[in-house]
Amino acid sequence: MTAGDSPPPPERAGPPGKRVDWRARGAIAAAFLVLGIAFLAKDWWGERANLKASLREARAANSQESVEAHAQRLERTHGIRIGYGNPADFWVPPFTPQDATAPWIDMKPADPADVAISLKGVEAALQQYPPGFVAKLIKAIFICGELRMQGERASGSVALAWVIISARPDYGPEGLREVGFSSLHHELSSLVLRADAGTLAKWAKFAPAGWPFVEDPGGALRRAETADPSFDTGFLSAYGATNLENDFNVYAEKMFGNPEEVARLAREHPLVRQKLEFVMATYAALDPAFAGVFGKMGLASR
Repeated sequence: MTAGDSPPPPERAGPPGKRVDWRARGAIAAAFLVLGIAFLAKDWWGERANLKASLREARAANSQESVEAHAQRLERTHGIRIGYGNPADFWVPPFTPQDATAPWIDMKPADPADVAISLKGVEAALQQYPPGFVAKLIKAIFICGELRMQGERASGSVALAWVIISARPDYGPEGLREVGFSSLHHELSSLVLRADAGTLAKWAKFAPAGWPFVEDPGGALRRAETADPSFDTGFLSAYGATNLENDFNVYAEKMFGNPEEVARLAREHPLVRQKLEFVMATYAALDPAFAGVFGKMGLASR
């Protein structure tokens, strides 16, 4: 198991707390406070009920094709294994069960209903690659429930020959699909970066001199919660600025997920354009068909 990981989507924020001067406002204020709390509670329970209803609707929509049938179809189409269930089984030959986990990573099994929604995002991501490309880099995609690295929640990870994607029920239906989509691009790009031993050293030349990188997964995930650096640094997010591999991961994730925004940033910031060109060239070196893929996305230089 390697240290590659992707940060979780933002947590839901609850209603802000309110301070009340009981002595000044007396019983009337207390009555209004109780009424306000009642409305806040109503809104909170309503939001929670809506999330549960959305999950039920999304799960019902996916029930037309069972999660097992969907996984098997993706396996046949893309030539890789699609697994879920016991994380101890997240390995493929020639590796061994001992390679399925590491001391600093903790995975819980995913609810099959959540896996069904996550696979929609995974399939959408797989469809963006040239035929056969993904199978050249990985042998499997595994979907777990909660994923933690050094105690911090993460959305995905990359291992020896597979990608792991988290499908936590609190993501909600849109989040489950989005995390499935973005995490596959994010994690797979680590293996694109590592395909040629010289690529990382070339990529490092784009980093600002003396930039304080973080190499441990927990530290990187915690720094992801800080403010984003200026785009003039060439980094696209706070998480991308944590280390060289995460920087490459974030470029890949955003290129495939929001190419219009990345193209705009490339027009406005010369260093972003240089790094974007490098990432695209790295993919194209592995499969020339990417030149056409990125051209259709509007990412190629004009």
